[in-house]
Amino acid sequence: MCCGQIEKVESELCRSKSLYERQSHDFEQQRDELLRSHAQQLAELKLAGELEQARLMDEFRAQMELRRAQKEKDLSELRGTLQADTAEVEQRAKERADYDAKVHNYTCYQIHLDALYDSVKCYHATADLAHMLHIAKFAPYKWH
Repeated sequence: MCCGQIEKVESELCRSKSLYERQSHDFEQQRDELLRSHAQQLAELKLAGELEQARLMDEFRAQMELRRAQKEKDLSELRGTLQADTAEVEQRAKERADYDAKVHNYTCYQIHLDALYDSVKCYHATADLAHMLHIAKFAPYKWH
């Protein structure tokens, strides 16, 4: 090979090497820029995810608090209803016991009156018999 050709090949090699180094440097810059961009996007997405998670947890806590408050309100209402129902049942039981006591007293009174009536009836029967005997003693005997 002659000197002109070697110089031409060397010049081509230098130009190729320079082009390769420039492309390599450009690719490295693009890669670094993509890495920075992806890292930034990843950080933004991570922050957005954390913010969304915090928002959802706050929403969840708020819903749980509402449910707890509603259950507490429902329990309070049920307690009130239960107390009212219990008071009503107790009142009815008292009224029934009073009624039963009155019926019992009336029944005892009626039994006492029946016994007194029987006693008076027996007394009258005895008195009538004594009166009849007394009349029979003094009255003339007539059996015809």
